[in-house]
Amino acid sequence: MGGWVAVGVARFFPTRLASLSIGGWDFLTGLPRGNAGPLTYGAFITFARRTAPQLAEWVTPDLEGGVRACFDALGQVDGAKDAVLSSRVPVLLWNGQDDGPHAPMQRFAAENGLYAMSVPGDHLGALLQHGAAIGRGIRSFVGRG
Repeated sequence: MGGWVAVGVARFFPTRLASLSIGGWDFLTGLPRGNAGPLTYGAFITFARRTAPQLAEWVTPDLEGGVRACFDALGQVDGAKDAVLSSRVPVLLWNGQDDGPHAPMQRFAAENGLYAMSVPGDHLGALLQHGAAIGRGIRSFVGRG
């Protein structure tokens, strides 16, 4: 959700930003497609609970509706590309090398003069296994200003 929120701030409150870091979310196409079509919340939460239970344990039945709404919002990309390209602050795009949007996001960054950071693994694996390196990279990027 962080990338989605960051793009929302860039779109609706651009003067509030000193820099913009978007990680792991493809703001050009939204949610990735699975083998059976668009990724669904059910498939996502099942995978999350199985592979990273410590990150999903807070999703209790009373919060499920809100989490599902947040997940569904990740497919909303209207105005996202324009918000990123019209941003007047430095922009960093980062994701894991095994993420579906890795190559397109790296290419988009290069074509548009944006900063890019690439880390091993997919988004979740990158955060769990390379979180410190990601933090250092983002801190270095933010410190440019």
